[in-house]
Amino acid sequence: MTNMYDPNHSPSNRLTAPLLTIADAIDAVAGWSDLTAPRRRDLTSALNKTAQLQKAPADEVFLTPETLRTNLLSLSAAVEGIGDGRLRNIQSALRYVLRRFGCIDANAPLTAEWQQLLAPLDHRQRAGVTALAHYCASHAVAPAQVDAAVFTAFADWLEHRTMKTNPTKLAGTARRAWNRFSATIPGWPAQRIEATRDPRQGILPLEAFTQSFQDAIAVFRIRLQQNIFARRHAAAVAKMAAIAAGTGGEASAVITPPWSASSDTSRLQEPSWKPLRANSAGNRADH
Repeated sequence: MTNMYDPNHSPSNRLTAPLLTIADAIDAVAGWSDLTAPRRRDLTSALNKTAQLQKAPADEVFLTPETLRTNLLSLSAAVEGIGDGRLRNIQSALRYVLRRFGCIDANAPLTAEWQQLLAPLDHRQRAGVTALAHYCASHAVAPAQVDAAVFTAFADWLEHRTMKTNPTKLAGTARRAWNRFSATIPGWPAQRIEATRDPRQGILPLEAFTQSFQDAIAVFRIRLQQNIFARRHAAAVAKMAAIAAGTGGEASAVITPPWSASSDTSRLQEPSWKPLRANSAGNRADH
């Protein structure tokens, strides 16, 4: 098979070659003579298992970060009947294959500037901005040059050039960590990164919806303002009205809320205990 995919693909560019399928990858792995036979066998097994998990032929499953993130990285090992270790091995093999084909990028080593910036952070703090630091190091972006445009490009890179499970969440975590560190850690660049709005998301006013939907919202708001007794009373009244309508007559009883002033409160005023008889009191005293 002719290798249409450049393994030296530039990290800063999107994949422009034809989409890689699992069948393409299996054919290519067989010719990777620089790997041992067991390693090639393990990669082929992982690719075949990926097609099996997708429930599709190998020549119909594309090996792209977007496809794998939706259909593989979100899978539950328990649901699919495989072990957690096996699923991690499959994902690791796919990352290797995609990196070798130039479909995703490997982490670039941190520059001295980024190492110095991250040095005061503990491992938990560092986790929030590590991916950002590697991205900037691979794209020759110094810490002082980080701005909203860099974060937009970083989020795009996570989406299309990595196999991170939730790139949107990771980008948001990095932005919040950056802003927190800029306000609390001496020497951290002072620029604050504002959140960018996704043009695909938005909030429409209630008036933009149909009248029936607005009416339903109004009823729901009233229901939220009622307590449980009022809701039960309203349901009982509606039920009696339905019975009356079904029989062609009127309801024979009027339902009164349990908290109404006209309700019979004698039961509430009666004690829930009765005086003990002498012999009962004596028997309990003996015990």
